[in-house]
Amino acid sequence: MKKFIIGTIVAVILFNRLVGCTSDKVIVDDSVAGDVGSLKWHLSWLNGGDPNAKDGNGNSALHAAIIMSNKVVVQLLIDKGANVNAIGDLQRTPLDLAYSKKDIFNILRKYGAKFSTIHVAAAYGDIELVKEFLADGMDINANDKYGDNPLHRAGSMEVAELLIANGVDVNAKSNGGETPLHRVRSKEITKLLINKEADINALSDDGKTPLDLAKGEIAALLRKHGGKTGAELKAEGK
Repeated sequence: MKKFIIGTIVAVILFNRLVGCTSDKVIVDDSVAGDVGSLKWHLSWLNGGDPNAKDGNGNSALHAAIIMSNKVVVQLLIDKGANVNAIGDLQRTPLDLAYSKKDIFNILRKYGAKFSTIHVAAAYGDIELVKEFLADGMDINANDKYGDNPLHRAGSMEVAELLIANGVDVNAKSNGGETPLHRVRSKEITKLLINKEADINALSDDGKTPLDLAKGEIAALLRKHGGKTGAELKAEGK
């Protein structure tokens, strides 16, 4: 409730500034008193009505509106020229913050918003946005800061199939030596990787195989196709 009230206050002040009104006077209910610091924090981003003003962390007012789940402010900022692909804290775009907020997500997509990287799009299993990155010439084997390629992060079977069809390396290793098969949490994607000749006994830097990290049906599937633990491979002298 407090976030909603604060979001409403921000919307009023943003509207006033963006249409040229000089007054920022608003009535703050006592129930918001405990959020005065938060309110000032968000208001400090407005910087005279600039819709692309950023705070010290690099977040824009649009990032703030999304965090507050206030689609009214989101639409207002976009209407006044806010950059829907602004890079903020932790290199996140507004869309990175909005995926679980469908109304806001749809507004942002309408105006051409994208995830910060193909890895994020892959992780959310959003095949249309992955296709957009590929159409833009994105290197399908590009590594993120963890050394992951997009397949390490694939959140849906459709995305995994698309990435593989476009030549992603099924045995690429992350900074810790993990392959996509180490990371998979889907039986269907596990089958796909095995069928595409992923190394079922690839060792990570700490000596673990995909089987060491797998559970339940995935572990059984790996066993069925010759998967072993790191300890078993070591005992065999491999």
